[in-house]
Amino acid sequence: MVPTFLAGGGECGALLRAFPWSTTAVGPVETWPASLKTTVGTLLHSRHPMFLWWGPDLIQFYNDAYVPSFGKGKHPAAMGQPGAECWQEIWPIIWPQIDEVMRHGTPSWNEDHLVPIYRNGRLEEVFWTYGYSPVFDDDGRIGGTLVVCTETTTRVLAERRLDSLRRLAEAASLATNANAVIEASAEALSASGRDVAFALFYQAASAGPPRLLRSIGVPDDAVESLDEACRRELETLTDAGTTLTAPPDVRVARGWPEPVSNMFVAPIGRLGSWPSA
Repeated sequence: MVPTFLAGGGECGALLRAFPWSTTAVGPVETWPASLKTTVGTLLHSRHPMFLWWGPDLIQFYNDAYVPSFGKGKHPAAMGQPGAECWQEIWPIIWPQIDEVMRHGTPSWNEDHLVPIYRNGRLEEVFWTYGYSPVFDDDGRIGGTLVVCTETTTRVLAERRLDSLRRLAEAASLATNANAVIEASAEALSASGRDVAFALFYQAASAGPPRLLRSIGVPDDAVESLDEACRRELETLTDAGTTLTAPPDVRVARGWPEPVSNMFVAPIGRLGSWPSA
């Protein structure tokens, strides 16, 4: 017979019921303290993303609402897994907060905090608003850490990228000639390293191919490969621009460990025109 607190709960409820808890430090469900049962039942039947680490091994529990934030790669293996094994890439970030909860009962609160995790085959920028809180066992001691969280990645990235586009548009609109457009655009994009890993600036000529004038965020040994890849697109470039695959040997990513995979080539300056000599 399924205990009432484990009934329902969608995909994670089924996963919890089937999991061999006796192989972990928390032991079989029948031996769980009432506080653990209550907390697991609460998160399992909540539609808000919730996550629990329990015991010295920080064995993990979570609900269906949390699953989308895993992306592909960690779920369902994360259920019942020790925290340090699951979150190796962010352990230096989150462990000090967990330790404060487990040792001293000190809760934490973070808004739009960057905690990059491996998901969907790569390290992703992931932002969270979350709080860590102590969960007490039946003897009044701290038994676990409860996480109530909301992923805010979509909003944070959208706001940041819109701000970058605004600064770029303002810089280009105030420029009075082609050179000024390029200089102002380079300065604007230099402040957007998280979203613009690198940039090459070209000037159209009345005859012949566009001329490379400046680059930002590009190591000297990568300029030639990027220039060659871009030039193939510049001859047929339209106002809408085009996306192309970055050369495989190029590794330019300011402030981010993942290699660049795509490039976007587009005109700047007045609508419908290239900055020209």
